[in-house]
Amino acid sequence: MHESSICRGLLQQVETLAHEQNAASIKRITVRLGPLSGITPWQLEEAYNHTRQGTTAEYAELIIEHAPIRVKCKQCNAESEVTLDDLNCTHCGDSQTTLLSGEELILVGITV
Repeated sequence: MHESSICRGLLQQVETLAHEQNAASIKRITVRLGPLSGITPWQLEEAYNHTRQGTTAEYAELIIEHAPIRVKCKQCNAESEVTLDDLNCTHCGDSQTTLLSGEELILVGITV
């Protein structure tokens, strides 16, 4: 399960930040997760619950913000929010779009 290795990397980042702040523990971790990231929120939560044991984030709440899928149209240059099953421009309907967001997993912040 690649979510475990993703969580280990996330927790390494979080522990580094906590150490820089001289924090003994972390209360909350906030991440932004896109629907095209290949990770579902429940998979991330499950992996997090297993990998946080013995870390400074052992009792930290994981907050998952959902990132929208956004595209930019190559035809009309408009940016729009689209759905997973329709990546066409919502302004002109063209299918030639560039993905702007929706595949990310970003550490937004921590509360110590």
